[in-house]
Amino acid sequence: MARNLFLSRGRGWGHCIRDIEIASRISKKEHNNLVFASYGAGCQAFRAKKVECYELDCDDNGNIGNLLNQYIRVISDVKPKKIIVDEEYLI
Repeated sequence: MARNLFLSRGRGWGHCIRDIEIASRISKKEHNNLVFASYGAGCQAFRAKKVECYELDCDDNGNIGNLLNQYIRVISDVKPKKIIVDEEYLI
């Protein structure tokens, strides 16, 4: 079954909290197949909220090159049908 990937910015809890809310409003079919990916404090926030998260190997102060490589890796691993992005670097 195809999954959808939600790339959520690390660096604090703000993006994670709103992304969980956005995901809760996506149709049940879509939400059941949703995979979150984040890094640093974002992953900590997902874990605190008991939401599964694919942890990217990048800390909150990581460089953009490493982060982009991590996104390529998770996209290759998940092979998503759709990608939802809440990350300033990818806008």
